[in-house]
Amino acid sequence: MFSQELIKEFQQAIKEDYAKNIDLIEAEKILSDLVVYFDKLAEIDYNNTNK
Repeated sequence: MFSQELIKEFQQAIKEDYAKNIDLIEAEKILSDLVVYFDKLAEIDYNNTNK
C-alpha cells in the first residue's frame, strides 16, 4: 500500500521526534491505521456537513 521510501521517511520521523526505532512492518501498520483514522474523520465531517 505504501512505498518503501514513504515508510522509511516515516520511520525517520518517528526516530527524530520520539527517539524510537520501529521496523518496517510496524511503521507500515501505524501508517495504515492513520489512514483509516483520518478517512473515518473525513466521513464523519462529510456526514455532519451534509445533513
